[in-house]
Order: sequence, then C-alpha cells, then structure tokens
Amino acid sequence: RDTIQWPYREDHGKWAISLDHKRNPIVCLVDLNRMKSQFNRGGGAICLQSSKLWNLFKSIIYDIESCPANKVRFPSLDWLSSLPQRAWRKID
Repeated sequence: RDTIQWPYREDHGKWAISLDHKRNPIVCLVDLNRMKSQFNRGGGAICLQSSKLWNLFKSIIYDIESCPANKVRFPSLDWLSSLPQRAWRKID
C-alpha cells in the first residue's frame, strides 16, 4: 500500500461512493470546495451508477476519517432515487 496520507483539511480530491453498492452503486466526482469560505464559488459534480467504477473507487480506500459530527450536517440524498431512469446512463 501507498504510505502517503493526507488529513481531510489537505485533501483536495472530492469523490464519494454510495454505501449500498448492491442496489445503488453510485460514484460522485466533484470539483466543489467544501470550505465554508469557498461556498460562493461555482463548481460541478457528476454522479455515475456503475458497479465496476464503484468497486475501483472502493478498492483505493485505505482509511475513513470521520467528520466532526457536531459541525457537519449531511443532507439527504433521497432525491437521487427520484431521478427518472433516463437520467442514469449505466456504464457497466
């Protein structure tokens, strides 16, 4: 394994994978900054539904650093499942 590690304050890579990879193998790649001082900057995100891509990203996770729970609010992602099926382009 690679021994280079960054704390979340220094990591500029922004991506996420869904927890439930059996029903929703979703990978999101984001160029938005998450610092409060940078909330007014524009940016974008793309989310893909792909088992192969999900497994690739899952395989590079070395450790999970939790966020301070009292400072972070996690929005609901229920809207993802409400997207019309045509919004998802499967790349498997």
